[in-house]
Amino acid sequence: MARHSLSEADIHILMMRSIDGEISPGEAGQLADLLDADPALREEFNHLKQVKETTVKMRNDMLPDVVWEDYWQQLYNRLERGFSWILISLGAIVLSASAIYHIALEFLKDSGMPLYLKLALVSLFIGLVILLISVLREKWFMRKHDPYRKVKR
Repeated sequence: MARHSLSEADIHILMMRSIDGEISPGEAGQLADLLDADPALREEFNHLKQVKETTVKMRNDMLPDVVWEDYWQQLYNRLERGFSWILISLGAIVLSASAIYHIALEFLKDSGMPLYLKLALVSLFIGLVILLISVLREKWFMRKHDPYRKVKR
């Protein structure tokens, strides 16, 4: 690069202002002098202009804003629903486990069973509750998202 009074960052700012159409006439003259004096800088400037043209063309070829808004809305809906299902599942597990715990306490107080059988019974009930909730949630989710539901067998 040739010697000049501006820093490299300032030169890049001038180039970007020019490309974006935000450059003043004085700055445009200064940039033209810099580009005439430095062929490497001229090449970089031309490359940046090509990148700008390509991105503008791509933006026009891309989907309209309405489609993007719909996409983000659906994404947020999916995230919210996923988070909601986690909370619902946790709540159902805690409530069911609490109910089983209180039922088991009454059952275990009066029973003459050995402790290991009591613990096995409580573990069995808690496992069944978690499994039931998991299966129900999966079935409900698959019912909504089954890609083959309209396929006739």
